[in-house]
Amino acid sequence: MTGTEDRQPGDAQAAVDSTEDQRRRVQQRFIETLLANGNAVPEGEQVPDEATHELRREADGTLVAERRHFSAF
Repeated sequence: MTGTEDRQPGDAQAAVDSTEDQRRRVQQRFIETLLANGNAVPEGEQVPDEATHELRREADGTLVAERRHFSAF
């Protein structure tokens, strides 16, 4: 027995969807934390020394944090 006998055809897609939802939640929490700590600025704004990331929107509307430099602290 391999343990795959009871799986249904849609199970793999459900696992992928669940993983994608989890990735989005983690990414959103990371961005919230960056903003709360003053470590991120919106796209187009000058990145001050204390900010490590710039936020930008992807074509699909997803907010992405891009590292601009490392903190010296």
